[in-house]
Amino acid sequence: MYSVGQFSRICGMSVKTLHHYDEVGLLKPAHIDPETGYRYYDYGQIRTALQIRRLKDCGLPLNMIAEWLNADNPVTSKTILTESIHEVERNIEELNQTKNNILSLLNELETNKPLMPVSSISDCFEEMRKDTWIYSIRETVPISGIDDLVRTLLERLYALKLEVEDDARLMTIFHDDEIDPACTELEVGLAVQPSFSGLPGTRSMEGGKHVGVEVEGPYSELPFGYAKLIDYIRSNGYTIVGRPFEMYITGLLPPLRNSRDFRCIKPNLQLSPLSFVTRLYIPVNSD
Repeated sequence: MYSVGQFSRICGMSVKTLHHYDEVGLLKPAHIDPETGYRYYDYGQIRTALQIRRLKDCGLPLNMIAEWLNADNPVTSKTILTESIHEVERNIEELNQTKNNILSLLNELETNKPLMPVSSISDCFEEMRKDTWIYSIRETVPISGIDDLVRTLLERLYALKLEVEDDARLMTIFHDDEIDPACTELEVGLAVQPSFSGLPGTRSMEGGKHVGVEVEGPYSELPFGYAKLIDYIRSNGYTIVGRPFEMYITGLLPPLRNSRDFRCIKPNLQLSPLSFVTRLYIPVNSD
């Protein structure tokens, strides 16, 4: 008989591997000394150990190797190897896909494209917007304070029993030339029916020619949409004549309806930010 160390050298397996095969029942020692606990293997187990090593080199998992060793006819052994070939072919397909993904990333890196795009930005478009009455709140707050302004806006809409336009979307208008996330002057509002134009807090939002773009993705991607708008305005020789604003087509707030209690509107936290749709507008005219 051979000690576990001798057997490991003969078969080209580590002692640790032989211990593991013993634990899982794949290759148990021929004898274990009851006093010392030492493992011993006999000559006939060398062939089994070499079979296991060769099958392991073929990528077969231990459970399939156990099936092979217990197979009582060549057909079963052939079936096991055929299944293993199919698994290898599937792995090759996955590796080829991984290779193609890496090549695609390399190409994007070489062409200065973003490696992890999380938004879709439409082509810029031009739109003639009509004059609109809006009810709004204008304050200087941190960008993170928009949520509080929106909550206050909805509460006031309910208190004043204002009726919004059928196609009304929450909007934010920016009044600073440069946005400071810690402190910026902004206005949140909704388009209301003209019959409420005399109420405090309502004002007319001037229409006219606007350049717009639609961003599908999280709000953190909106600066890329604004950059695209500015490039379009410059390349077409337009002049900015008003404040930029955003309209939230699909977002945390559901579409607003006059029949609803505005106080009860809750953010839709189940909607993925990747599904947000926001339109950005800048008023312009031609020189």
